[in-house]
Amino acid sequence: MDQLPTNNNTLTRIYNNDNNDNIKTGTVLKEFRPKNKKDQLAWDIAKALDDEENLGLYISCCRKYPEHVIWRAFGETKEFSADKIRKSRGALFTYLVKKYSNKKP
Repeated sequence: MDQLPTNNNTLTRIYNNDNNDNIKTGTVLKEFRPKNKKDQLAWDIAKALDDEENLGLYISCCRKYPEHVIWRAFGETKEFSADKIRKSRGALFTYLVKKYSNKKP
């Protein structure tokens, strides 16, 4: 008697990606709800800098770097006038976060 395959796992696909479950880089989903303090901080920064379409960037920065670095970069980004910024406030923010994260306190 021939044995039939009993494990048919090609029909079941489970995607467990808790880091970006309702966030797509480049788009803001209306159903985004911050799950923790870091996500809330990222959402607040994106709204304050009027850059909600890059929410994924702010979330990845807030999850990767310490909070004091994020606040320092955010404060300095808000202080810059628009005519002194070459690209965008989001680009300036990420530059400052990377710059301050490399410095020793």
